[in-house]
Amino acid sequence: MTKWFDLATADLPFDRTQLTTARVLHQQLPRLRQQYDLIVVDCPPMQSDVTAAAVTQADLGLVPVLPSLLDVLAYSELVPLLRQAQGMNPSLTLRFVINQLAPRTALAREVRETLADADIPVLPTYIHDRQVYRRVVAQGATVVSEPSPARDECLALMKDVLDALDSAA
Repeated sequence: MTKWFDLATADLPFDRTQLTTARVLHQQLPRLRQQYDLIVVDCPPMQSDVTAAAVTQADLGLVPVLPSLLDVLAYSELVPLLRQAQGMNPSLTLRFVINQLAPRTALAREVRETLADADIPVLPTYIHDRQVYRRVVAQGATVVSEPSPARDECLALMKDVLDALDSAA
């Protein structure tokens, strides 16, 4: 997300602050919570100290999942870490987000079934594998500026995220 922000040519309706270390995140997040209604922290995988620091303070943790067997195997190891994070932060709500989905494939069906066994809800909106997502990054643009299936997916996903936040409150 940081690289995309650097390329962005559109007038974006949000601010960006880089929280590069766990210490900086712990120091800055309480101040940012006073300034903003919604804060999105984009993190590296769970093994990062920044990610661990973020989930100790988060209301909602979104875990993107690619529909591949290797990713599903990785998430089987990630779920105990996520549960451990919930032990440290009981208000942390977790949701899987299926990303780069190729619909109507056996692999897509298997991923959805496997994630159902993880006991972490999957958001109902899936982000499909569309070339437009790659193209807009290179252009410094967004998919939400013009009507398209990608825009519809992103707006539906945002609604899912807001619903998950409301249910967590």
